Parts: sequence; structure tokens; C-alpha cells
Amino acid sequence: MNNTTTIISGSLSSSMQALRLSTTVLGILVYSTGFIGNFLSLLLFIQKELRQVSTGLTFLLLNIFSTIHLLSLLVEYLDTVFQVQVIPNAIFRCQFILWLQNASRTICSFLAATVSLDRFLRSEYP
Repeated sequence: MNNTTTIISGSLSSSMQALRLSTTVLGILVYSTGFIGNFLSLLLFIQKELRQVSTGLTFLLLNIFSTIHLLSLLVEYLDTVFQVQVIPNAIFRCQFILWLQNASRTICSFLAATVSLDRFLRSEYP
């Protein structure tokens, strides 16, 4: 009976290591492409020609708040996967990061709805 427990425990441990490794690799891939995409779209939306369009400034704000949200997720990811605490105070970090994620997610949703409403009004009332 003890031998069976050791075999199950060993296979579970190796499965968790494989899961942790795949989470680490996929997380690095997703966050790096997210930051590259946000940086490139920021370069696009800071151009004066695109700021003259009705939704240009809204897209710029959406990009900024998406980057803030991505940074807050990165802080949580670094703490979870690599045990790197960017903000040393645990209580403040948990409360602030949670607030920042909720605020940036809400603002991004509001800005996306604003763009949709603007596009609808422009198509119906040119």
C-alpha cells in the first residue's frame, strides 16, 4: 500500500512540474506578444492623423488602459510563477493590484462601448 502511494505521489509531482513549466512558457509567450502588440498599437495611435479621427483618442486611451491592465496581470504572474514580489507589502499588493485590474478592465469595457456607439452613430447619421 505504501508503494502505491509513492508511485501516485511521484506521478502527480511530475505532472504538476509539467503543468508549471507549460504555464510558465505560455505565460511568457502571451505576455510578450501582448506587450509587443500594445507597443505597436501605441506607436500607431499617437500619430497626429489618427488622433484627428473621432475615435482616435478613444483608441489611444483604450491602449493605455489595456497596457496598465497587462502590467497589473504581469505583477500577479511574476509573484505566482517565479515568486518575485514587485510590491513587497502583501496586503497592499493584493488590494491595489485587484483594484487596478478591476478599474482598468471597467474603463477598457467602457471605452470599447464608446467606440461601438460612435461607430453606430457615424453609420446611421453621417
